[in-house]
Amino acid sequence: MFTHKRFLAALGGTVLGLAAAAFVGASPAAADTDLMLQQSQIGSTASGFPSHDDDCGNAADQDGWHFVAPANANFVTLTVTFDLPGGGTQTTTLDDPADFGPPDASHAFVFTPAGATLLDGRATVAEDREKGFFALSHTCPAKLPHTGAGFPIGAAATVGFLLLVGGALLRWHELVARAGRLGCPTWWW
Repeated sequence: MFTHKRFLAALGGTVLGLAAAAFVGASPAAADTDLMLQQSQIGSTASGFPSHDDDCGNAADQDGWHFVAPANANFVTLTVTFDLPGGGTQTTTLDDPADFGPPDASHAFVFTPAGATLLDGRATVAEDREKGFFALSHTCPAKLPHTGAGFPIGAAATVGFLLLVGGALLRWHELVARAGRLGCPTWWW
Protein backbone atom coordinates (compact mmCIF):
# COMPACT_ATOMS: atom_id res chain seq x y z
CA MET A 1 0.00 0.00 0.00
CA PHE A 2 1.28 3.46 -0.89
CA THR A 3 1.06 5.65 2.20
CA HIS A 4 1.72 9.30 2.67
CA LYS A 5 5.01 8.47 4.41
CA ARG A 6 6.22 6.22 1.58
CA PHE A 7 5.25 8.88 -1.00
CA LEU A 8 7.34 11.56 0.78
CA ALA A 9 10.30 9.17 1.08
CA ALA A 10 10.12 8.33 -2.65
CA LEU A 11 9.77 12.01 -3.58
CA GLY A 12 12.74 12.97 -1.36
CA GLY A 13 14.90 10.23 -2.86
CA THR A 14 14.02 11.36 -6.36
CA VAL A 15 14.83 14.99 -5.59
CA LEU A 16 18.16 14.04 -4.00
CA GLY A 17 19.03 11.83 -6.96
CA LEU A 18 18.26 14.62 -9.46
CA ALA A 19 20.25 17.13 -7.42
CA ALA A 20 23.26 14.80 -7.30
CA ALA A 21 23.04 14.18 -11.06
CA ALA A 22 22.83 17.89 -11.76
CA PHE A 23 25.82 18.60 -9.50
CA VAL A 24 27.98 15.92 -11.12
CA GLY A 25 26.90 17.00 -14.62
CA ALA A 26 27.69 20.66 -13.87
CA SER A 27 31.26 20.06 -12.77
CA PRO A 28 33.85 21.19 -15.33
CA ALA A 29 35.52 18.53 -17.44
CA ALA A 30 38.82 20.39 -17.26
CA ALA A 31 40.01 23.50 -15.45
CA ASP A 32 41.20 26.63 -17.23
CA THR A 33 44.93 27.30 -17.01
CA ASP A 34 46.61 30.70 -16.69
CA LEU A 35 49.78 31.05 -18.75
CA MET A 36 52.59 33.56 -19.13
CA LEU A 37 54.39 34.51 -22.34
CA GLN A 38 57.59 32.53 -22.87
CA GLN A 39 60.16 34.59 -20.96
CA SER A 40 62.81 34.56 -23.70
CA GLN A 41 60.40 36.34 -26.09
CA ILE A 42 59.87 39.41 -23.91
CA GLY A 43 61.71 42.37 -25.43
CA SER A 44 61.20 41.16 -29.02
CA THR A 45 60.43 43.45 -31.93
CA ALA A 46 58.65 42.17 -35.02
CA SER A 47 61.59 42.92 -37.30
CA GLY A 48 64.12 41.49 -34.83
CA PHE A 49 62.23 38.24 -34.13
CA PRO A 50 63.92 35.31 -35.88
CA SER A 51 60.79 33.89 -37.55
CA HIS A 52 58.87 36.04 -40.10
CA ASP A 53 55.87 35.37 -42.31
CA ASP A 54 53.20 37.37 -44.12
CA ASP A 55 50.03 35.62 -42.86
CA CYS A 56 49.14 37.93 -39.94
CA GLY A 57 46.73 40.20 -41.82
CA ASN A 58 48.38 43.43 -40.67
CA ALA A 59 48.41 46.65 -42.69
CA ALA A 60 51.66 47.78 -44.34
CA ASP A 61 52.38 50.24 -41.50
CA GLN A 62 51.67 47.71 -38.72
CA ASP A 63 53.62 44.86 -37.16
CA GLY A 64 51.71 41.57 -36.88
CA TRP A 65 52.25 39.15 -33.99
CA HIS A 66 51.14 35.47 -34.12
CA PHE A 67 50.76 33.82 -30.71
CA VAL A 68 50.06 30.10 -30.15
CA ALA A 69 48.75 28.21 -27.14
CA PRO A 70 50.60 25.06 -25.99
CA ALA A 71 49.51 21.69 -27.40
CA ASN A 72 46.64 23.22 -29.44
CA ALA A 73 44.78 24.33 -26.31
CA ASN A 74 42.09 26.94 -27.00
CA PHE A 75 42.69 30.51 -25.85
CA VAL A 76 39.98 31.92 -23.57
CA THR A 77 41.75 35.25 -23.04
CA LEU A 78 44.99 36.80 -24.22
CA THR A 79 46.49 40.08 -23.01
CA VAL A 80 49.75 41.43 -24.43
CA THR A 81 51.49 44.74 -23.76
CA PHE A 82 53.88 46.57 -26.08
CA ASP A 83 56.21 49.57 -25.73
CA LEU A 84 55.51 51.93 -28.63
CA PRO A 85 58.37 53.59 -30.56
CA GLY A 86 57.04 57.13 -30.08
CA GLY A 87 56.46 56.62 -26.35
CA GLY A 88 53.66 55.05 -24.36
CA THR A 89 52.35 51.50 -24.35
CA GLN A 90 49.63 49.48 -26.06
CA THR A 91 47.78 46.73 -24.23
CA THR A 92 45.57 44.46 -26.33
CA THR A 93 43.11 42.03 -24.76
CA LEU A 94 41.34 39.34 -26.77
CA ASP A 95 38.50 37.64 -24.89
CA ASP A 96 35.77 36.85 -27.43
CA PRO A 97 35.91 33.45 -29.17
CA ALA A 98 35.67 35.30 -32.51
CA ASP A 99 38.96 37.11 -31.65
CA PHE A 100 41.02 33.92 -32.06
CA GLY A 101 42.20 32.07 -35.14
CA PRO A 102 42.48 31.22 -37.91
CA PRO A 103 42.75 28.29 -38.19
CA ASP A 104 41.37 27.72 -34.68
CA ALA A 105 41.25 29.16 -31.15
CA SER A 106 44.80 28.00 -30.37
CA HIS A 107 46.07 30.89 -32.54
CA ALA A 108 45.85 34.63 -31.88
CA PHE A 109 46.94 37.59 -34.00
CA VAL A 110 47.68 41.07 -32.61
CA PHE A 111 48.63 44.25 -34.51
CA THR A 112 50.80 47.15 -33.34
CA PRO A 113 52.36 50.24 -34.90
CA ALA A 114 55.65 49.42 -36.63
CA GLY A 115 58.61 49.17 -34.28
CA ALA A 116 56.72 48.15 -31.09
CA THR A 117 58.52 46.05 -28.47
CA LEU A 118 56.78 43.14 -26.69
CA LEU A 119 56.79 43.81 -22.93
CA ASP A 120 54.42 41.25 -21.36
CA GLY A 121 51.89 38.58 -22.15
CA ARG A 122 49.30 36.60 -20.17
CA ALA A 123 46.69 34.15 -21.36
CA THR A 124 44.09 31.68 -20.16
CA VAL A 125 43.47 28.46 -22.07
CA ALA A 126 40.39 26.26 -21.76
CA GLU A 127 42.31 23.09 -20.95
CA ASP A 128 44.31 22.03 -17.92
CA ARG A 129 47.93 22.29 -19.09
CA GLU A 130 51.14 21.63 -17.25
CA LYS A 131 53.17 23.82 -19.62
CA GLY A 132 52.93 27.24 -17.99
CA PHE A 133 53.57 29.45 -21.01
CA PHE A 134 52.33 30.31 -24.48
CA ALA A 135 54.61 31.40 -27.30
CA LEU A 136 55.13 33.91 -30.08
CA SER A 137 55.16 31.69 -33.18
CA HIS A 138 56.29 34.32 -35.68
CA THR A 139 55.89 37.97 -36.63
CA CYS A 140 54.87 39.84 -39.76
CA PRO A 141 56.96 43.05 -39.73
CA ALA A 142 55.54 46.22 -41.27
CA LYS A 143 56.29 46.71 -44.94
CA LEU A 144 56.47 50.45 -45.20
CA PRO A 145 56.73 51.64 -48.79
CA HIS A 146 60.28 52.54 -49.79
CA THR A 147 60.72 55.43 -52.18
CA GLY A 148 63.89 56.80 -53.70
CA ALA A 149 67.32 55.26 -53.72
CA GLY A 150 67.84 55.40 -50.00
CA PHE A 151 69.79 58.67 -50.22
CA PRO A 152 69.53 60.59 -46.92
CA ILE A 153 67.11 63.52 -47.23
CA GLY A 154 69.39 65.90 -45.30
CA ALA A 155 72.28 65.31 -47.71
CA ALA A 156 69.96 65.69 -50.72
CA ALA A 157 68.65 69.02 -49.37
CA THR A 158 72.21 70.30 -48.76
CA VAL A 159 73.34 69.34 -52.26
CA GLY A 160 70.24 70.98 -53.74
CA PHE A 161 70.87 74.20 -51.78
CA LEU A 162 74.54 74.32 -52.83
CA LEU A 163 73.59 73.84 -56.49
CA LEU A 164 71.05 76.66 -56.21
CA VAL A 165 73.59 79.02 -54.61
CA GLY A 166 76.23 78.05 -57.20
CA GLY A 167 73.78 78.72 -60.03
CA ALA A 168 72.88 82.13 -58.56
CA LEU A 169 76.58 83.10 -58.26
CA LEU A 170 77.25 82.10 -61.86
CA ARG A 171 74.26 84.13 -63.03
CA TRP A 172 75.46 87.14 -61.00
CA HIS A 173 78.96 86.82 -62.50
CA GLU A 174 77.47 86.70 -66.00
CA LEU A 175 75.40 89.84 -65.37
CA VAL A 176 78.42 91.72 -64.02
CA ALA A 177 80.49 90.77 -67.05
CA ARG A 178 77.72 91.87 -69.44
CA ALA A 179 77.31 95.20 -67.64
CA GLY A 180 81.03 95.91 -68.01
CA ARG A 181 80.88 95.22 -71.78
CA LEU A 182 77.91 97.54 -72.19
CA GLY A 183 79.73 100.42 -70.55
CA CYS A 184 77.51 100.67 -67.48
CA PRO A 185 78.91 102.76 -64.63
CA THR A 186 80.69 100.66 -62.02
CA TRP A 187 78.42 101.82 -59.22
CA TRP A 188 75.54 100.01 -61.02
CA TRP A 189 77.02 96.56 -60.69
